[in-house]
Formats: sequence, structure tokens, C-alpha cells
Amino acid sequence: MSKPLKRDTTVQNSIAEQAARKLVMVAVGVDIGGSHIGACVIEHKSVVSSRNMDITNPEEMDEHALITLIVSLVRELVGPSIQVQSIGIGIPGQVSRGVLIAASNFPRLKRVPIASAISESLNGANCVVLNDADAALAAELWTASPKQYDGVTHAAMLTLGTGIGVSTYLDGRIFEGAHGAVEAGHMIIYPGGRLC
Repeated sequence: MSKPLKRDTTVQNSIAEQAARKLVMVAVGVDIGGSHIGACVIEHKSVVSSRNMDITNPEEMDEHALITLIVSLVRELVGPSIQVQSIGIGIPGQVSRGVLIAASNFPRLKRVPIASAISESLNGANCVVLNDADAALAAELWTASPKQYDGVTHAAMLTLGTGIGVSTYLDGRIFEGAHGAVEAGHMIIYPGGRLC
């Protein structure tokens, strides 16, 4: 059972007041983990409002349940009078061109066109879906001060949560590999050794 969402009325009222004057367009970030989902409204590289909820049975999550969960969390976050202009989603697993190919945390999710389904459900919002480690590295590079990574063309990020993830930044861009297949969380270290 999901935890009930609590509305941040201060931020919500501010956004609603702006909406009364004109149509407010916002950007939203969504982080899907092995045991939770979080969403936030982003303005000028800063989070202005956020929501989190637990995912109770990830092994039973199907395509319809995932899309419904994302859309309901985003709608609860922004309210009825706000238009989502762009949404970025990070999810553990193999992602290629907005399609979740496979995710070990969500065994029933295979070849799910998340980006197109979310865009359609949120009135044509621009939607980008990345592996969660790639999304974390992209956010780090985007929000850092210009001097922090000045001249950096190669980097790596290791993410630790319910699982382990890795992202690589090569020649000034995030390397996604063929069909989103850059994964390091599960690998054979010692053939015939202990299973992870």
C-alpha cells in the first residue's frame, strides 16, 4: 500500500496564484527506485516542491501500473491548473530512446515505451527517460557551477540505493552504449563464486 501524499500548500498556493494570472509551465523530475518513487518540480535548477511514495510490490509492477503511478504522482505534485512542459525520468535498468528494455527490480516490465506513454498522458509534455545512474550524472553536470567541471571530458558516477548503478561520461557526453546496455550492478567477479 502506498503512503498517502502530503501537499506542500505554500508552494502549491504560490504556483496556483501564478496560474490564476497566466498558464504556468513547469519542469518535473521523477526518480524511480527499486522501492520508491519521487517527483519534484524544478525551477531555475532548484527543486521547489517534491513528493515521495513507496513501491510496495516492484516484482508485480506492470506497464499500466507504472504509467498510472508516475502520472498520478506528477498530477498530485503540480495540481490541476499547472501544465507540465517537460519531464525527466530516471529508472533503474536498460533504457534506449525512451523505452525501458528491462529492469531487474521490475521483472514484468519489458520494452515499455515510458516516454511516449507519459507524454501522451500529460498533454504532450516533452519526456526524456534515462537509466537512473545516467540521470543522476546528467543532473550533477547540469546543476554544478560552470567552473566545477570546466575542461572535464571523462567522468564516472557510481550510484548506491536498492541496487548499484554506474554512469560514464566520455568525450563530453553520457555514454549509453548499444541499446542502453551500460550496466555494472550485476556482473561476474569470480566465475563459479557466490551469487549476489
